[in-house]
Amino acid sequence: MAMARVVAVHQPDFMPWMGFFLKAKRADVLVILDHTCNNIRDGSWFRRVKFLIGGKPTWFSVPIAHDTLGSFQPLKCMKVGSDHNAMSLFQKYRRSFQQSYGRCPQYPEIHDLFDDYFSQSDPGLLHRNMAFINRVMRLLGIETPIVFSSELDPAGHSTAMLVEIVRSVGGDTYLSGDGASGYQDDHLFFSAGLRLVKNCFVQRPYRQCGAGAFVPGLSILDMLTNEGAEATRARIAEYEPIR
Repeated sequence: MAMARVVAVHQPDFMPWMGFFLKAKRADVLVILDHTCNNIRDGSWFRRVKFLIGGKPTWFSVPIAHDTLGSFQPLKCMKVGSDHNAMSLFQKYRRSFQQSYGRCPQYPEIHDLFDDYFSQSDPGLLHRNMAFINRVMRLLGIETPIVFSSELDPAGHSTAMLVEIVRSVGGDTYLSGDGASGYQDDHLFFSAGLRLVKNCFVQRPYRQCGAGAFVPGLSILDMLTNEGAEATRARIAEYEPIR
């Protein structure tokens, strides 16, 4: 029986949570959705994520420059804000991250992942997010090849676009995120002869400095600063591969 070729499609999230990296690990190809237009003020994961600050889950959001493109821009064209307010916000984030995570066991080995994001000269949101994602994938031993949707130039919208993306990279199985049921038309995959599987990620508790009860859904940096890359890699390996 031929092995399935599993394709995952995901936006280039800002300092993503563990579920993103599990999805990348389980896929044979990870397609980064960078050509679609989004509202730069939208509270989507491509520009915000939660950290545990002062023992409470707290949003960190990246401001996006308006430039001449207006409020709706392709992800690949978005630029990180660089005005005085943005720079002040980034300094605040650095201080908050150091104060809340500085005592975590693996902070000395991991904090550059956070600091480097905000000190880069490249203003592109896609480039910064992908630089972070690629570094974490290397730390976790995830070697899944990455393709950008802008290179594929898929037609259609929503689920029809996902079907075309899977076909264009030679996939026969689409690995869906767990929050897609509200907008995804599953029948389009079946009618196209594709298999649909869900990531079904439920985060298992781990030690968190400064927390009472375990807080799920935080950036992967929360796990990395608390447990380190080797332990995080082992936790991802606990989840079954897609067959």
